[in-house]
Amino acid sequence: MQHVMNVVREGKEYDMEEFRKKAQERKAKAEEEKAEKMEGKKDKRIYPELQPDDGMGGPRRDFLKGREADLNLHADIGKRKLAAAGPVTAATAKDQAGWFCAVCDCHFKDSMTYVDHINGKKHQRMLGISMRVERQGVGTVMQKLEEMREKKNKDAAAKALEVKEKVAKRQLEWTEQEEAAKASRRDAKRRKKERERAVDNAATEEVSADDAMMKMMGFASFS
Repeated sequence: MQHVMNVVREGKEYDMEEFRKKAQERKAKAEEEKAEKMEGKKDKRIYPELQPDDGMGGPRRDFLKGREADLNLHADIGKRKLAAAGPVTAATAKDQAGWFCAVCDCHFKDSMTYVDHINGKKHQRMLGISMRVERQGVGTVMQKLEEMREKKNKDAAAKALEVKEKVAKRQLEWTEQEEAAKASRRDAKRRKKERERAVDNAATEEVSADDAMMKMMGFASFS
């Protein structure tokens, strides 16, 4: 044990052991405060449990896969929303401007930052996915290419059928419009003939009335 001597200065004796203990206490307190501060900065998110090691050197999380869901980044174009002054939560994110990640509980002001986040390591880790891509054999690649070819053919057939249906619908509309135009022309001709017939009948009745009046007056017909 190291002996600590007391110091006498200006007629006053100082206990060096007491000062040493106080210095150690201050150092321990500073380290504790520093540890608490660092603990507050640590990522407190709860990540999914790791998968058991397969013994083949594979990741203990799922392999990275392509995104199937649409991010729908253009859904709010032309809309007006309030910009949050304080922190945005899952409950208030719907009415706020920007994009909210419910998995990581964080809010982003622009789409580029949001996309960078969901493609990043932390977000994938929250989903239980590693950043490693599963290696595929030749058979799997050929099968995928065949699936893509079939999908392309189905899409082409569906598009051709859609075009065919649109053409048939348009032809039916043209036929209906043509029939309506013909019916309108026939109706116009019928009304014209009826008007001409009515005029002829009126003229004939007028002539008959004039002949009758002449006969009554004793005049013979000039015809």
